[in-house]
Amino acid sequence: MAPPHGPGPGSASVTVSALAGMTVTVTNGSTVRKGPNYRTPITVAAADATTSAPLSGASVAFDVFSGSCSTGTLVSSGSGTTGSNGQVTFTFTTKSQGTCCALATITGSGYSTGNGQDSFTN
Repeated sequence: MAPPHGPGPGSASVTVSALAGMTVTVTNGSTVRKGPNYRTPITVAAADATTSAPLSGASVAFDVFSGSCSTGTLVSSGSGTTGSNGQVTFTFTTKSQGTCCALATITGSGYSTGNGQDSFTN
């Protein structure tokens, strides 16, 4: 008995598209002391790296470290979504003054993941 014959060799076509790049900016505002707490507003902005158009609806993961981003201790985390202006603002609150580093990681549909950071003293 002969083995069954199925479809023969075929071919497929695959198109690979590179993801667009983004620019991420992290900036801190003026620290305000209210009672025992120090509050620092931190704005994260995402834009298309080629056109500079704001990225609306991008997901933002946000961490604050005491000291530096590379060797500091994680003291706060949050998440958010950029608005129509490509920005989201977080308020970092702490009871002690010192040097901190804010680190944001942004993901958006059709874009490579973007990162940004800003060191500040509260």
